Amino acid sequence: MEGRGVAAGKSAAHHPGSHLCFADETGQSLRPPRRRTPGAAGQRPQVRVAGRSRGRVNIAGVVCFMPGPQARLFFKLLVHHGRRSEQKSIAWTDYRDLIVVTHLQLDTPVVWLWDNVNVHLQQEMFDFTEKHKD
Repeated sequence: MEGRGVAAGKSAAHHPGSHLCFADETGQSLRPPRRRTPGAAGQRPQVRVAGRSRGRVNIAGVVCFMPGPQARLFFKLLVHHGRRSEQKSIAWTDYRDLIVVTHLQLDTPVVWLWDNVNVHLQQEMFDFTEKHKD
């Protein structure tokens, strides 16, 4: 069954001692949740909630696997408080830094798997991965 695995024909996937790293990202609004409350018929109930209605938390995470040792988790957290000068989402430079830190911490070759989100498809990211194939 040699060469019939997930990445058949890919030389990087067969590199002995490499970590297989799955990356993904998500975000969550800091807006308080809406609530339903019982109220008088025909009247809108007023519900007070603590907190402001703006801001966001974004996280990019990587889970790395290798035969034998336990899985490893690395992540980059970005909190946006709603200020104009703050970065709102994770940029390609944040992903670049996450790749570098992951590689340095694992101290092994890595096979990086991610989805086709726009930031992954930027030319700067292609240039970075091409320059650092080793």
